[in-house]
Amino acid sequence: MIHRIGGVLAALLMSCVLTASPSGRGSTQQPAMADVLARAAQSVTAFADPSRLSVCEESYKHTFLRLMVNAAGQIERLPQGGHEWTAELAITATPQDERAGFPWMEFRDIVMFDRKPARDGVSRLGMLATQPWNTAGPEAMKITRDTAGTQFGRLDRAVLLPRLACLFLHAANQPRFVFRKAGERKIEGINTWEIKYQEKATPTIVLSTAGKDAPSTGSLWVDPATGQVLQSVLKNGDSSALYDEMTVKYALDQTIGLWLPASLADKTIDVEEEREVEGKGTFKKWRIVPRTAK
Repeated sequence: MIHRIGGVLAALLMSCVLTASPSGRGSTQQPAMADVLARAAQSVTAFADPSRLSVCEESYKHTFLRLMVNAAGQIERLPQGGHEWTAELAITATPQDERAGFPWMEFRDIVMFDRKPARDGVSRLGMLATQPWNTAGPEAMKITRDTAGTQFGRLDRAVLLPRLACLFLHAANQPRFVFRKAGERKIEGINTWEIKYQEKATPTIVLSTAGKDAPSTGSLWVDPATGQVLQSVLKNGDSSALYDEMTVKYALDQTIGLWLPASLADKTIDVEEEREVEGKGTFKKWRIVPRTAK
């Protein structure tokens, strides 16, 4: 028999979160952390060219789960349906905001939803290339925020953006965080450092649904020789009762010559409403679109 026990469920979930921590492997003294972070700051902005957009096709599917506690005191996750979509994802440089720590922005427009065309099945983000930023930017942001309602009811923040964690490595944002080396691991044959981060400054980069501070924590797996990010984990939420986690893996696009998001896995937990959303996405067909707008 399955029981819905809010207090027990919350305690069990928090226990799972608190006990799940990756173990580090190996340690080297060189290069220094400061050097690696400096290289990472250069690497994360390498693709942010105001003369072009980086655009890809995103395929994403998520499942709604009802969280229950069974008679044995174990959490059970009962599928409650879900959605899938195909979208266009566009990343554009925002040089006007770079000093503030925001050298790029990511936008999404869903073109297929549950295998049916959304509107006419054509992305509206082409305006980012053809229209001035002061008109195209706000409209693209509205489109992106509208997709949040298809993800999770109470959580309407647009955190499902693959390069969001890389933003924390920008030179203007690094002082906001505490960074520490947690270990080493080979990814795609490359020796990487796991760099754990914790946001300390306020106001935080990501805000809660109520507009309050929501500190980000997680890990970045960085090539210490180049500063390139090969994988990231971002944890953020309104509270311990409503939080989300996003893992992104990168791959080198041989045509473009940049390391770009290849896959995404995310999870959002709402303890108060006893539900969870799990999602997986892929990013394919990356291409460069010249900007013609003045």
